[in-house]
Formats: sequence, C-alpha cells, structure tokens
Amino acid sequence: MINETILSYVAAERARGVTDAAIREALLAQGWKEEDVTASMVSGAVAVAATLPSEPKQYSFGNLFEGRLMRWQSFVNQFFLSLAFAATMALIYGVSYITDLEAIMWLGLLLYVPFVLVSMSLTIRRIHDLNWSGWLCLVIFLPAVGTIFSLVVLFMKGTVGPNKYGPEQGDRNFKNTVLNL
Repeated sequence: MINETILSYVAAERARGVTDAAIREALLAQGWKEEDVTASMVSGAVAVAATLPSEPKQYSFGNLFEGRLMRWQSFVNQFFLSLAFAATMALIYGVSYITDLEAIMWLGLLLYVPFVLVSMSLTIRRIHDLNWSGWLCLVIFLPAVGTIFSLVVLFMKGTVGPNKYGPEQGDRNFKNTVLNL
C-alpha cells in the first residue's frame, strides 16, 4: 500500500537528482511491493501525498515496538535506561535494610518489568532500523551468539532512507534523542 513514507522518499530522491530507475531499485531492495513502487513513481504521486492523513505519534503499549531507532539514539536511550535501573535497584537495596525484605523483593520485581519492556522496545526498534524483523531480538538470549549479535546491532549502520518499518529519523539532536521523539 502506498503511503506517505514511500511518496516522500520518491520526492526527496528526485529532488536530489536520483534517476527513477535507481529509486525503483532501492525501494524494491528495501522490501517494498512492485505495485506500490510503480504507483509511487507515477507522475503526480507527490500530489497524492498531500491528501494522505498525517497522524501524530501516539504513545501507547500498542506501538511501543514500532518504528526505527538509529545507533546514537539507541545507545543514549539504553545508557540512560541502565542508569535509571541501577538507581532504582540501589534505592530498593537501601530500603531493604529498613523494611520487610520479601515486600521489597516483590517491589523490585514489579519495577523490573517496565524496564525490560522499554529495553526490548529499544532493541526491536534498533533492529527495525537495520530493516530486519524485530523477532531477531530473541537471538540475544542465546549464549555467545547473543553477545556477537548485540554488538552487530549496536554498531551496524541502519538503512538509509525509509524502509518497511518507517522513515529514517532525521533530527538527531540531543534533546530529541533522549526524549526519543
């Protein structure tokens, strides 16, 4: 299905002077369907883009694992998540000396779940930036192979331009990286 992503990519590439044949080849290599590429290449397709609704980014559990995350954004977000997790666990450990240990253990477990969900979200979106399926994040749990895979995901350059998981995130300033906008 042709959407704003593919149309804006075609318009941007044409503006840069890239030939239609090269644009078509790049889109097909990124996994776009032949009929969508053909429809987006039709003259006047940019006018269709103006009629497509532009929806604001919705923050919900349903789209926690959608989209892309570039290398720098992934690294910074994982770093701050690790700091927050360490501070939370240190606080729980400190409180455990004063109160009931079993209650504190349950609190720690309860707080651990959101950290795991956010970390998996960051990993899956980083894998999407490579134009790979998010299910590959399960490879991380394999001994030895998981470590190598994690390093590949951390250092490998993502797909240039839009891919089947969305457009490339353009604005990489520090504020938008930390807030993950």
